[in-house]
Amino acid sequence: MDLQTAINKIKPLSDSTFSKLSEITEVRFVKKGECIIQQGRLDKIFLFIKEGIFRLWFIANGKERTIGFGCAGDPFTSISTYWANQPSLFSFEAVTDAEVYYDPMRHKKTHRYR
Repeated sequence: MDLQTAINKIKPLSDSTFSKLSEITEVRFVKKGECIIQQGRLDKIFLFIKEGIFRLWFIANGKERTIGFGCAGDPFTSISTYWANQPSLFSFEAVTDAEVYYDPMRHKKTHRYR
């Protein structure tokens, strides 16, 4: 799904606003099995799924629990990390090879929580 269609599903943007957003957005390939957001990390990334399927999961009491899935056009972030600067409560893993739209400058600010 193209980025403008994905965003317009949530809230249409003016052409000038979308143009500015598209200038800082890149497409990233994600291999099957890769976690683009990991539980316990400060992965400050906001993304839209371009193509592929992702699984949202976490580990509690030693058990892995799946709580949802995402597919083309779905937005995703760890709210606890993105807005509250707290470690992610879950992982977001590619179930298939996938591509996402993301802001690479914000992604470079990822830190390991200790």
